[in-house]
Amino acid sequence: GGVQAHSCRISQHHRITKGTTMILDRMDVLKAASIILASQSPRRVEILNEIVGLNVRAIPSTFEEDLDKSKFTPATYVQETARHKALEVWKKLVEQGESPDLVIGGDTVSAADPRQ
Repeated sequence: GGVQAHSCRISQHHRITKGTTMILDRMDVLKAASIILASQSPRRVEILNEIVGLNVRAIPSTFEEDLDKSKFTPATYVQETARHKALEVWKKLVEQGESPDLVIGGDTVSAADPRQ
């Protein structure tokens, strides 16, 4: 496990891309950024704000979690669901005139055999 950054937009001048910069190396940028968590999980907000030291605002996603699980491994299902949640919240905010620097989506799934 671990945190991966897949081409996250931080600002027009900073870009964190997998393989070139670790997120923790850019904490100064992240602490100054407008970060939205597309989740209603109080634990995720607590981790990001109190443990990591960010200033994250939570906005729950209304994305229907109805992706066809048979087309994904548990890991790719979680990644795709989290991506859809983040995109849904980002689009909603942009329509309202906001321009967050980063929207984080998260999801959790339990799997009896993660190799399936």
